[in-house]
Amino acid sequence: MWCLALVAPSGSGRADLPRRSSRLVAAADRGFSSRPRGRQAEAGAWQRPGNLCQGQCSAADRLARMSDPGTVPASSAPVPDVAVVEVLALVAAGELATFARLADDAAHAPELRTRIALSRMAASELSSLELVEAHALELGGASEELDDSIWSFRELLSEFDARLVPRDWWERQVKTYIGYGIVLDLQREIVAGLAGRARDVAGEALADNGHGGFVVAQLAPVIAAESQLGARLALWGRRVVGEGLGVASRLLTGHPELVAVATGVDTSPEAVGSLTGRLTSEHARRMKRLGLTA
Repeated sequence: MWCLALVAPSGSGRADLPRRSSRLVAAADRGFSSRPRGRQAEAGAWQRPGNLCQGQCSAADRLARMSDPGTVPASSAPVPDVAVVEVLALVAAGELATFARLADDAAHAPELRTRIALSRMAASELSSLELVEAHALELGGASEELDDSIWSFRELLSEFDARLVPRDWWERQVKTYIGYGIVLDLQREIVAGLAGRARDVAGEALADNGHGGFVVAQLAPVIAAESQLGARLALWGRRVVGEGLGVASRLLTGHPELVAVATGVDTSPEAVGSLTGRLTSEHARRMKRLGLTA
């Protein structure tokens, strides 16, 4: 669910933040990370008579179909509130991580317009945090327990950040685009298993902020013109996705309730493998947009 002005990764700009959110934003200064936006996911969990998703469809498509009154879930068993609160905590942690990553990228941007654009994207991550947090509390989540859950998810994202230190601006952009794209894809897969208000709130928080298109517009022409840079960034991208999938695997292994939300009921290794396979496929598409080989 993290810099207003141009960039304030650790201090300024907090007066405008909601009261409870500012407490969580402080966590960003102590080590949160980031998120671009992914898409594709396999069909099958949700069906609409006469209009089934053929082949593959995105998590965003699944969310849209679930908003249709004619859409019927494969399993009608409601998701327990405690699991919904955990999903919302994950979304909040992702928003905070994305804010911190984009703010840090903006602070390292080589020119003014890029810094302004990234700062605005970072600021937009804060807008839905209050709603996510408020809805989690409405569902019965205790404030301290919610903060603990957000913090535990933050630890995984912080670990990912610490293992990947970019050497230059190009590697920094690839890290955010690829790495937090995986985090976003995973969140969307899980949120697609929610229903009602929780799905709407979380889905809005995970909406595309334009970062992916921004990075592709900046990087793809440079990669096409400089083959050596492209080769280096392809290797870097493979390292980033390896770390990102590792984080996703640890998250799913440590939180089977999230797997159950994403898959309906199935928490088997096969279900987890299918989910991570979709994350890998989306990574390949993301790399292709940059002109890189996954």
